[in-house]
Amino acid sequence: MGKLSAEERPKVGQIANEAREEIAKQIEERQKYLEKIEIQKKLADKIIII
Repeated sequence: MGKLSAEERPKVGQIANEAREEIAKQIEERQKYLEKIEIQKKLADKIIII
């Protein structure tokens, strides 16, 4: 960002922040999904054992 003009920095910063927030949101959603799958797998394994 050091090579950007003073006018471009806020715009690029805003875009970068939005991208970072979207990536963090998607990571969180994926993590929750994987945790749910893991719980379902553990439950399925216990059901089979019984």
